[in-house]
Order: sequence, then C-alpha cells, then structure tokens
Amino acid sequence: TFEELERRYNGMLFGYFLNRGVSTEDAPELVQETWSSVVGTKRRGSGRFDPKVASFRTWLFSIAYHQHVEYMRRKG
Repeated sequence: TFEELERRYNGMLFGYFLNRGVSTEDAPELVQETWSSVVGTKRRGSGRFDPKVASFRTWLFSIAYHQHVEYMRRKG
C-alpha cells in the first residue's frame, strides 16, 4: 500500500535531499512534494510508473531529482 511505500522510502528520500544540500527544515517538505507528485502522476496518467522501464525506486528518485531541481530554482 501507499503507507508501506512511504515507510520504506521516506528516510531514503530525506537523506537524498540532505546529501544534496537541502536544509533539515526544507527536506521534509521536499519529501512530501515528491509523494504528492507520485500521486499526481497516477491521477494524470503521464509519467506513470512502468516496471518494464525502471524499478519503483529509480522512478521515485527521478521524481525526487526533479523536485530538487525546482527547489534550487526557487532558492535562486
């Protein structure tokens, strides 16, 4: 279920953002934004997870990467 995925990956996502220079105050927000994007892609249908293309983890962290890019743009 979604809650299981969150439990499994939240710590990894948090660490991913910290390792890229995101503050401990901003990292939880980026984790949440990543999950919101995951849910949004499911609703929109674009960029959906396809196990024939990549693992769930690879797909999730590609979303996290784009969240980080947007964060850096906002920070200027």
